[in-house]
Amino acid sequence: MRSKYKTVALQCPFLDLTNTKDPENKNETIGSIEEQRFRGQVMLDHEIHRNQVWEPLKLFRGNDDNNRFLSATILDNKAIAQKKKELDKLVINAIRQAIVKGQRESAIAYLEQLHFSQSLKIVVRLCNSLNENHLANMVSTYIRDKDSKD
Repeated sequence: MRSKYKTVALQCPFLDLTNTKDPENKNETIGSIEEQRFRGQVMLDHEIHRNQVWEPLKLFRGNDDNNRFLSATILDNKAIAQKKKELDKLVINAIRQAIVKGQRESAIAYLEQLHFSQSLKIVVRLCNSLNENHLANMVSTYIRDKDSKD
């Protein structure tokens, strides 16, 4: 007897864990930069979660434990900070692309996605170098407001 259901072969692409694209490539479109940033942010959130959940259990894992591999490959804080810097490079490149295309609102929207205050200072210098003094003043105001909240 035949089954009522038809089987369909599905193909799912694997995640490319090696970053083949250079984050400092100046000719990428905003869409591809946004896609790279989103993938990187998902991976970063996952690594932070693993660091918080599995790191305390790392000392208690035995050689016979099936979940030992989960705690053996946890990124340390330096590696997580490095991933955040790579994401900031992508966001700064997206901000540069938005400024070049004249999209000030989207450039300001990207400021929330930066992880480090040093990256915000780089954005101010970028705005000044692209002769966007008004935008540089807005970013400086954003930095002051963010520092006053903290």
